[in-house]
Amino acid sequence: MPPAVLSEYARDQFVRAIEPRDLRERVQLRHPSTLQEALELALEREELRGETTQGGMREVSPTVRVAVESSPAREQPEWVGAMMERMTELVRAVTLQPQGGAARSPGPMRCWGCGRAGHRLRDCRDRPEKQGNGRGSV
Repeated sequence: MPPAVLSEYARDQFVRAIEPRDLRERVQLRHPSTLQEALELALEREELRGETTQGGMREVSPTVRVAVESSPAREQPEWVGAMMERMTELVRAVTLQPQGGAARSPGPMRCWGCGRAGHRLRDCRDRPEKQGNGRGSV
């Protein structure tokens, strides 16, 4: 799978996993083009949600204030890096799965004729003789 498609898939999976719902919708409305942009939007919105009102006055939580004052470039918490690595692993796992055919069910194969395990319909001993395929003479 091309890297651009993987990037889009990772971005979409991240946005779908954002909780609470209103935060996810706000990020979706901004139409982020990359996973990094979606992450920054989510963090920004989450910081804004950290504001509380007490007696009509807004207070910004100290962690947000420190993060804003510490550097103009946004620093990411450690859990963000770990989450990005985990998402990358999940995307790779999904893309490495076989693409063709239906997923096989666990356990031995079963006959579609008699229902017993261990053989296929074409090898079934209880299968009636062929009656023809309807194309021959009557």
